[in-house]
Amino acid sequence: MKARKKLLVISLLSIGFLILTSSCAVNTQYIPVYKPLAEPPVKIAVEQLLSDYFTDVNSADAKYKGVRFLFSDIKVEALSITVVDSASDPNISIINYYIEFRLKYEESLPTIKEGYILDIIGNVKGLFDMGNPHVIVEDCWISIVEGDTEGDINDWEY
Repeated sequence: MKARKKLLVISLLSIGFLILTSSCAVNTQYIPVYKPLAEPPVKIAVEQLLSDYFTDVNSADAKYKGVRFLFSDIKVEALSITVVDSASDPNISIINYYIEFRLKYEESLPTIKEGYILDIIGNVKGLFDMGNPHVIVEDCWISIVEGDTEGDINDWEY
């Protein structure tokens, strides 16, 4: 009698194990669909942006303000550091004629010099005219295209 109970328990456990493991074989695994966290930046020529802003500020603001753009092959004409007050971070800018690119992080500044060629991604803030009209692009990330990079070519500085 004990042997029969033992055989019955073992049989039931075996059947249960087979049922459980066979249900796993039926499960279908789905590959998740890639969904970017943010839209990729739109490529634009600096000349087009400046032309639109100097032609009609209001329509240019409606078209560009707050949008993230990729600016390619920007030559660094000048570097600027402006400290508003001791409590705020310094405003670090790459200046190229009538456009000012404000870097997101000040750590990027030592890696670039005047004359370098950069690719820059940033958000257009708008046209500012304080005696010297220029378009400001803020929260910029840079990638050095040409310059004394010591192997850092095309590494994005965040």
